[in-house]
Amino acid sequence: MPPQVPAAGRNREARGSLWRWDPNAVDKFYTGVMPSWLQDDALTGPNKLQLHEVKDSELQDNEWLNLYAEIALSSERPDMETYLPLKVKKVVVRTKEDVEPSMKLKSSNAIFYMTFKTHRGHECKAIIRQTRDANLA
Repeated sequence: MPPQVPAAGRNREARGSLWRWDPNAVDKFYTGVMPSWLQDDALTGPNKLQLHEVKDSELQDNEWLNLYAEIALSSERPDMETYLPLKVKKVVVRTKEDVEPSMKLKSSNAIFYMTFKTHRGHECKAIIRQTRDANLA
């Protein structure tokens, strides 16, 4: 069943109650200060079960990752259009949840460590934190 859309005639309080963000719905692991870039040994270290390096075939099947790269670029470059298109090179997904590695891309809460290249040849890195209220996902 799709989410309910508040009727145009309802008052603001009634509309707000349907769309209120639940700050307690997101695990503390995904809040606060953004994490640092992954260490070189992260994929083999003690937290490796939280990490999944996205395969090239998964990059092609999940083109929405390009949108995350564009969002990251736009936060640093107001003239980002001159750097498009982007080529996502590598993505590592970090989740707290104990799920199959390939399912980490579908997690409601995840941290994405991305490297991408602009059409001008600039190499870029980005950390994107994705959080969704489980009640709205």
